[in-house]
Amino acid sequence: MDAEYNRLTFAIFGVATPSDLIQDKNRTPFNIGKAIELHGFQFDEAQPLVKGLAIYTDNATEILKEILKWTGGQPFLTQKICDLVQTTSQENPNKSLTIPTGMEGFWVESLVQAKIIHKWESQDEPEHLRTIRDRLNYNEQRKGRLLVIYQQILQGAEVIVNDTQEHTELILSGLVVKN
Repeated sequence: MDAEYNRLTFAIFGVATPSDLIQDKNRTPFNIGKAIELHGFQFDEAQPLVKGLAIYTDNATEILKEILKWTGGQPFLTQKICDLVQTTSQENPNKSLTIPTGMEGFWVESLVQAKIIHKWESQDEPEHLRTIRDRLNYNEQRKGRLLVIYQQILQGAEVIVNDTQEHTELILSGLVVKN
């Protein structure tokens, strides 16, 4: 209403289901929102990360491919593992990594196991996995249904997305992707 404020732009980022944002089901200010479906990094989109990795290892391209296999291209985890590569290299006397050709997959797996999965609650900095855990535990009544669906996916069962609150919650948590 005031032209002076037309110069301002706000952007709020995060994940939420519409029901998370609506207190009064009969009156909501969120009916103008639009869902934006994002996908993880593809190898060609993650190419700028190769330049950063190349500072620390001669086989940066292969290391990035292995990182993307672990993360499915999820941006936060991809960057977190790239940062772990950098941190690990700094622990060496020559500040670089020598990973034999063909061993990149084993090396990245070892890094992920040691620095992310093993004792994950104490190593989750910046916080990511605890956020996912807390999101799943948020609603005790829905938690069981979420975990049953997730277990089916982990066991290789095909789960047809039906836009239920549970499916939406698993997608927003980052644990699953919709294909």
